[in-house]
Amino acid sequence: MVEVTLKLPDEARRKVLETLREELTGLEAKALQLERELRTYEERYKLSSQELARLWDEAVERKKSLPLPEEADLDLVEWMALYKLYMSLLNDIEELRESVKRLCEA
Repeated sequence: MVEVTLKLPDEARRKVLETLREELTGLEAKALQLERELRTYEERYKLSSQELARLWDEAVERKKSLPLPEEADLDLVEWMALYKLYMSLLNDIEELRESVKRLCEA
């Protein structure tokens, strides 16, 4: 990764910070929505998303089916996709928070 440092005039820095904070707020709202959707699956199948991911990886590695009801296949695919999206979103949020923090310190 390459990091570039720019010196911005105060007004431009303020506007960039405002935009980044708005983006952060939007991403956090999306993460909360995904978290609610994940919780629905977790309650339905009495399994955490982290445990599903572990079971999923084991099943792929061993070329076996998941130890869950067969009629749940479509749910499991959607659940796993939501979980991966959620984890990616959390990483994006953390990176954006770091950017905001660095910009505030500059």
